[in-house]
Amino acid sequence: MPRQQQPATPALDGMAKKDRKAYQRELNRIEREEHARRVKMRKRITIAATTAIVAVALAGVGVWVYGMIAESHVGPGDMLSDGIQFVSTGTSSTASSNSITETNTDGIVAWGTPVATTNNFATTGRLDAQVYLDYSDNDSATFWSTNSSKLGTWIVSAYMNLEVHPIATDTSNEYAVRAVAAFGCVADGDPENAWAVNSALLAATATAEKDDTTLSVDGLSSIVANAGVTNTDVLACVSNGTFVNWAKAASERAAQSTLYGDNAAIATVPTLTAAGLTFDGDIDDADALVTFLSEEAVNAAIAEAGLGSDNASPSASPSASLSTSQDASSSASPSASE
Repeated sequence: MPRQQQPATPALDGMAKKDRKAYQRELNRIEREEHARRVKMRKRITIAATTAIVAVALAGVGVWVYGMIAESHVGPGDMLSDGIQFVSTGTSSTASSNSITETNTDGIVAWGTPVATTNNFATTGRLDAQVYLDYSDNDSATFWSTNSSKLGTWIVSAYMNLEVHPIATDTSNEYAVRAVAAFGCVADGDPENAWAVNSALLAATATAEKDDTTLSVDGLSSIVANAGVTNTDVLACVSNGTFVNWAKAASERAAQSTLYGDNAAIATVPTLTAAGLTFDGDIDDADALVTFLSEEAVNAAIAEAGLGSDNASPSASPSASLSTSQDASSSASPSASE
């Protein structure tokens, strides 16, 4: 900015040369100070404006970061209880045309808590059961290979609803946690294949035990794909470990307490509960499981519902003589005559 010439004043005409120089120096000093004041003020305004812009930008980044973190702690869809409930598409009277489907629910919100899946036994006559399994545990694999056909038959025939809770009993075991997360991906994006994937993950554990090989996180996508999942988003979810945080949280919750029965913590796997009772038979004893479900658990459900045995729905009491070799997808109508 060009310096403005100070207007000549009559007073200068009468001043001595020395005084005129001193006067001019004073004017120049005043001008420099005024200029410096204006520059300083502009800097303050610029800094304040920049600070405000940065604060707004940081706030936006903070919201974005929080959103990203929160998203990584959301639970998979259809697993609001930390488990997925498998049910029949029909009733006991339509067993020949029924298949296994899932109860649709939301996922757990970020840092939220699970919600129990409810069923009115007095109305539906269906027994509610829950099973806790670890995909890295050979006992879980043995239990499932022994009893899954039976359990599937009862579900298809509308005798029972089964809620599968995959957990990692050791959350420092990367494969165990990632396998739970992988199942969460399937429940969230391709629930129609959840039953098959659950079976495949447990079968992989049994195979690894038999062949004395090590289960690999890198192999999870292949297990899921070979079980029938073709959805690329689901397979990417498995590869990326999208639901790892939920898998750890769900496993830790199960180790502290459950939503059903006496809310006891899961100390060992497999653990199967029904009508508030816990199955304590051998994991490879199919007959013992039949007796537990058809007698102990059904009677407990009847009592809990306040029903007399004469008023209980017949669909809730499958016979202990039901063949244990029936396939879950077959026509099934458990009865004492089988």
